[in-house]
Amino acid sequence: MYSAPWIYLPYPGCFGFSLSLSASTMITFFVAMIASNIDSLADYHACSKITYAPPPPKHAVNRGVFVEGIASFIAGAIGIGHGTNSYGGNIGAIGITRVASRRVFQFLGIIYIVFGMLGKLSAFFVTIPFPVLGGIQLIYFGSFIGIVLSNFQKIGNTHRNFTIIGVSTLLGMTIPIWFHDNPDIKLIDDQKYNGAIIAVFRNPNFMGGFMAFLLDNFWPGSLKERGFLFEEDDDKQHTDFAENVEVTTHPSEDVIYGIPFYPRWLAKLKLAKYIPVLPGYE
Repeated sequence: MYSAPWIYLPYPGCFGFSLSLSASTMITFFVAMIASNIDSLADYHACSKITYAPPPPKHAVNRGVFVEGIASFIAGAIGIGHGTNSYGGNIGAIGITRVASRRVFQFLGIIYIVFGMLGKLSAFFVTIPFPVLGGIQLIYFGSFIGIVLSNFQKIGNTHRNFTIIGVSTLLGMTIPIWFHDNPDIKLIDDQKYNGAIIAVFRNPNFMGGFMAFLLDNFWPGSLKERGFLFEEDDDKQHTDFAENVEVTTHPSEDVIYGIPFYPRWLAKLKLAKYIPVLPGYE
C-alpha cells in the first residue's frame, strides 16, 4: 500500500510498445476469447432465469458480445492485454441479494472504474486474505453454477446427454491438469507454436466445451436432446415458474432487452433488420 500511487490513469502505451506479433500469443488469446464468448452466452441465459425474465433474443445476445468486444479493444489499446467478458459471480450476487436493477449494476461499474484509478484503495483490497475471497467466491459461483446446471432439465434427462456432460466435464478438468503437471511436453518441433498448442490444452473451459461440441455433433440425438427446442420450452417454463413464485409483473421483451433512447425512425429502416445488434434484426 505504501508503494501504490494515489492516482493511476491508464493510457495507450503505458506498458511500452511492441512492433512484433507472435503467432503463438495470438492463438492463445483467440482460444481464450472463444471460451469467454461461450461463457458469456451462458451468463446471459442464467441472468434471465434468475430474474424471471424472458430468454434473451438474438439481437440482445449479439449486442452483449459486441459490447464485450469493444471493451476488449479498449483494454488492449491501453495496454491491459486481455479480453473483457461478463462475470458469472455477479449473477450469483443477484441470486443472494435479490437485487437485479440495471441502475445498481451501472453504478457498480462506475465504482469499479473509480477503484481502478485509486491506487491506494486498490492496494487495500489486494491485502484481503485469500481464504476470505475464497469463501465469497464459493457462495457466488456456487449459486451461479447451480443456475446454469438447471438448464439441463430442458434438454431431456437421457443417457446420451448425461454421458456427454460427464465425459466433457471430466476431460475438461483432467487434460489441463495433466499438461500443467508436464510442462516440458513437446508436441511439435517449433517451440512457439508448441507453446500455443499447450496453452490450448491447459484451458479447462475450452477443453470441456470443445469435447462437448464434438460429442454433441457426432453422437446422434433428437432436437429436444440437442437443445434446438430450447427457446420454446424456456418460454413455457419461465411462465410456469413466474406463476409459482407469484411474480405479478411481466415486462415486455422490448422493455427488458431494448436499446435505451432507440429512435423509432431507425427501427423502421429496412437496413435495421440486417444489423445483428438492433432489435429489428431478422
